[in-house]
Amino acid sequence: MNKNLPYNQKGAIAIVTLMAVSVFALIVMTTVSALAANNHTMTSAAEATEATFYAAEAGINEALYRLIAHPIPPPFTLDINGIDVEVNIQASGHQRTIISQATDFTGKVRTLQLSAQSSAFAGGFDYAVQAGQGGLEMMNKTKIYGDVYANGSIFGTNPSAPKAAIYGETTVAAGSPLINGPEQPIMDTSLSVANQADNVDVAQSFQISNDEPLKKISLNIRRINTLPGDPKLIIANDDGNGSPSDDILITKVIPKNSIPTDLNWFDVEFDIGPLLNSGNTYWIILDSVGFDIYNHIIWGFNSDNNGYANGQAKKSTYYITGSWQPINGDFQFKTQIGTGTTFAKNLYVSGDVYAESIQNCNIENGSGYISSPEKKPFPLTEQDINDWKAEAEAGGEIPGGQISTPVTLGPKKINGDLILTNGANVTLVGNLWVTGDIIFQDPGIPLQLNSSYGEGSGILIADGHIDMKNSANISGSGNPKSFTLVISTHNSLNKSNPAIYARNNLTAALFYASHGMVIQYNGTHLNATTGYYVLLEETSEVTYDQNLLGFFVPSGGSSEEIDPLPDTWQEL
Repeated sequence: MNKNLPYNQKGAIAIVTLMAVSVFALIVMTTVSALAANNHTMTSAAEATEATFYAAEAGINEALYRLIAHPIPPPFTLDINGIDVEVNIQASGHQRTIISQATDFTGKVRTLQLSAQSSAFAGGFDYAVQAGQGGLEMMNKTKIYGDVYANGSIFGTNPSAPKAAIYGETTVAAGSPLINGPEQPIMDTSLSVANQADNVDVAQSFQISNDEPLKKISLNIRRINTLPGDPKLIIANDDGNGSPSDDILITKVIPKNSIPTDLNWFDVEFDIGPLLNSGNTYWIILDSVGFDIYNHIIWGFNSDNNGYANGQAKKSTYYITGSWQPINGDFQFKTQIGTGTTFAKNLYVSGDVYAESIQNCNIENGSGYISSPEKKPFPLTEQDINDWKAEAEAGGEIPGGQISTPVTLGPKKINGDLILTNGANVTLVGNLWVTGDIIFQDPGIPLQLNSSYGEGSGILIADGHIDMKNSANISGSGNPKSFTLVISTHNSLNKSNPAIYARNNLTAALFYASHGMVIQYNGTHLNATTGYYVLLEETSEVTYDQNLLGFFVPSGGSSEEIDPLPDTWQEL
């Protein structure tokens, strides 16, 4: 029996060996199968990634095609071989940003983005009223239906009921600090002002290094005896030839008895000062009512011609009608620029209020928040306005003058003033740029867009003042999404001659004066107003139109030109 044992051991060893070989083969087969399966999975994933990429690219291409037909296409979706593609187009001025997101059935996502330049402007006016650092002033019984944003203070003129009312969120941006601006503080002599006929008015020019509001002017002056009347301090633009122009930014009457009898610094402060732009020349004008050898003003003077490099002194018989003659040297002056602390004051507000200071406000359906919001830029840039001017100029130039018959205009540049009188009826077929003033001389004059604008809006620009008499009717194309955007590039804060004076019964107009003052006359009803300083006179109203969120201005052709910007392509 024992002799059979070795043979059994050999059999067992064989069986074990066979089993080991089988296990090894199984491991090898499993490993190979796993590698093959993994490779298949990787290949499938790569194919899915590639498919979603090309689907997202297809969404970009479709968006570019749609932009040719419409400046602001709505969001859309595509189904490309079972892959869902969502495309959104964001508009800002003449630029469009396309975001295309592709998702397959497994959840694989690829998102691409591309920007393009459009010949059409598109954007949004987000506020019923948007004011610059000059702020917003509201008189009795004025009402705003919609949100308001101001880089300067917002205030009602009546501290008691009925207060001016805002039905919407109200935001006042933080003010800029008050700092010393240009000055000429040196005196080695003094000069008489209005003691003889040739110096009834005197002036001193200056320049500023930063774009800021002018808050205060200080003059080193005194009066001799009793002045014949109250002088005026005027801030005016340069005429382009080194003298004061009749283009007044702001005027302040100086009570004659408030002027010191001893030579001293005398401050003239502005509640809302004009916005001064870097590099431009401005004039401080001391305007007297007449001359008197015994009763006049003395102003400190520096006779060194190199004392103040950015200005000069001049004198004239009378500011408006007289010629200006140079004086060797410079008058003494100091300036203060900035806004200081901004506030919301004397208002009824239905909604939240955000401001550095909230004073005497009745707030319902919201709360007051003491905060320092950032300044908000205007919805248009200087480049946007220059682009519209260039498009108008490309249509040809014509001289200014008076129109008293029905006329079709645009695109055109008008050199001089445009004065519309009885019988005028203006239809715009393109942008219109007027280098002077636009004056609606008589009541009831209509100005509208041609019906071909459809949902698009049109542009009317003046480098001077815009004055619209009662019952002027400014309208769009007849489509509720169409408006006429009325722009003044002037910087006047003169209440008797502001950048824009909007009067009664204006139906589909937007007013825009980012450097100057917009006044809404009593009873005026508007859709939206934007200005450096906005004044709503008694009973005037602004009712925000939601269609302004999709505001666009076509380029004038049958379709828009779209130029993709390759450097902006990216995967998100």
